[in-house]
Amino acid sequence: MATGQVPDSRQDAVSDLAARSDQPSDGQLLERYVKERDERAFAGLVERYGGLVLGVCERVLQDRHYAEDAFQATFLVLVRRADSLDGQRSLGNWLYAVAYRTALKARAMAAKRRGRERQVLDMPAPLSETRSDYSDLRPVIDEALNELPEKYRAPLVLCCIQGKTHQEAAQELGCGHASFAGGLE
Repeated sequence: MATGQVPDSRQDAVSDLAARSDQPSDGQLLERYVKERDERAFAGLVERYGGLVLGVCERVLQDRHYAEDAFQATFLVLVRRADSLDGQRSLGNWLYAVAYRTALKARAMAAKRRGRERQVLDMPAPLSETRSDYSDLRPVIDEALNELPEKYRAPLVLCCIQGKTHQEAAQELGCGHASFAGGLE
């Protein structure tokens, strides 16, 4: 290699540094965002630190969807607190700490939510929705109906088992509707 030449890997690093030097600093981007509400400046910060923030959130939460929510919440904190940041301290470090705390809170909230969901799953279903639970009572009901005298069993079978109206059952049994309905109530 000739003297004065930079190896390829170092050349890449030098060109990366040169490309970064003409990019605004975190402090400059923050200042533009705070003073001018420059969305491009904020987008630049998100682009610069998005990977760091999402990585922290994913590692803490172990769930991509929750991590994306925590990612957004972290940058919302930046939106709200941007004017209190001086731009001199490391924004990456600050965002890391906010992302970590946000992800911890999200993890705790998810655990509480799962606990409540488990409680709901463990609750017995309302009786109105569990018609199949009556299937074990049917043999008992049949036995009890069978023990009734025919004059009491017949209207119950017609109305309760076959689903006929009082009027239909009265007609089938050959008695008046008023006397039939009064006997069942």
